[in-house]
Amino acid sequence: MARTASHILIQLRERQIAVEKVETYKLQEAAAIQERTLREKEALAEQQAKITTSALTIEISQNEGKAQLARTRQQAETIQVTAKVEAEKVRLAGLGEADRIRAIALADAERIKATGLADAQKVRAVGLVEAEATEKKVAAFGGPDYQLHSQVLMRFAEAIENGKLPLVPQIQIAGAGGDKGGANGLVEMMLSMLVADRLGRQGAPAMVPAPAE
Repeated sequence: MARTASHILIQLRERQIAVEKVETYKLQEAAAIQERTLREKEALAEQQAKITTSALTIEISQNEGKAQLARTRQQAETIQVTAKVEAEKVRLAGLGEADRIRAIALADAERIKATGLADAQKVRAVGLVEAEATEKKVAAFGGPDYQLHSQVLMRFAEAIENGKLPLVPQIQIAGAGGDKGGANGLVEMMLSMLVADRLGRQGAPAMVPAPAE
């Protein structure tokens, strides 16, 4: 009887231990499931965080690219506008320089024209004065014929003075009916022409010497 009771107690204790083990296994399994679920959730949360970070990075990059593109376009437009402004400034400066050069050229042309006209008028006035003075000189000395005779006599005298027309060897002193030398006769002829022209202008008869006999 005692052995039966002891055996029953042992079985009850083993059954209790088995039940406790089952409960322990169940609790461990539930804990494992919970842990796995927690880890999955943690992994999912981590992946989600990475995805979110990647999405944010992509969006940030896109925004940066758009901003860079906008800045580049703005810089290009600024450069284009600046180039147009500079080109317009250069064009206007060129027009101003061309106008200035044209004005200077016109002023120089007018000055040269005025100087030329003044010089021409000056030359003309001087020529008229000289012509009038020459005419007065010619009239004062007996007219153009007298001047011509005077110049002939001057050339003749210069020839004698320079020895080109020797007088002494060729001049012959004639007797009562002798002839004069050629040079002496030439001198007398020139003097007769000059005196005749002068007397003719004064209204007196010309005194031409008769040829020697």
